[in-house]
Amino acid sequence: MDLYTADRQKKYLTAGECEQFKKACDKLDGKSRVFALMLYHTGCRISEALNLRRGDIDLSSGFVHFETLKQRKSGKIRKVPLPPAFIRSIDDVYDIRSRKNLNTQLYGLSRTTGWRIIGKAMEKAGIEGAQACPKGLRHGFALRCIENNISLTMIRTWMGHASLETTAIYLDLQEKEARELMGRMW
Repeated sequence: MDLYTADRQKKYLTAGECEQFKKACDKLDGKSRVFALMLYHTGCRISEALNLRRGDIDLSSGFVHFETLKQRKSGKIRKVPLPPAFIRSIDDVYDIRSRKNLNTQLYGLSRTTGWRIIGKAMEKAGIEGAQACPKGLRHGFALRCIENNISLTMIRTWMGHASLETTAIYLDLQEKEARELMGRMW
């Protein structure tokens, strides 16, 4: 995995761009907003978000349960915590609390529509380039975790990486820490 394109464009959102994206989501309709924020808050793959069932949102514990789709064996579930305000938003839009139709898809979106929603939010946020995509959000999530001193093992679990080596790639992009360390010499 590489975090730059062949022509040296970054494939990840910076912390500032993540914040711009989050604010831009407020300008989307309820269902689109909840979908876009799911990627923002969890770092999930777009296919994992699209695969969510209503029953995968656990309101009482505050977790979402993703089936990790990239690893070869099916049925591997990972739990990712969600912010309380976001859980309320999901319930407001999708009425999860009613416990009806728990096995039906949460969003009922095609992959193309999911990409369009993220693209629209990126456009509203003024984010352009290789990072203005669902994968850029995923990378941005990992970097926010690193910047907030979340352990690599926890980030690995939340992101569904098979190997800790994959997660460790994000350590190379600790811009805040690099500036602080270099600042000692300035």
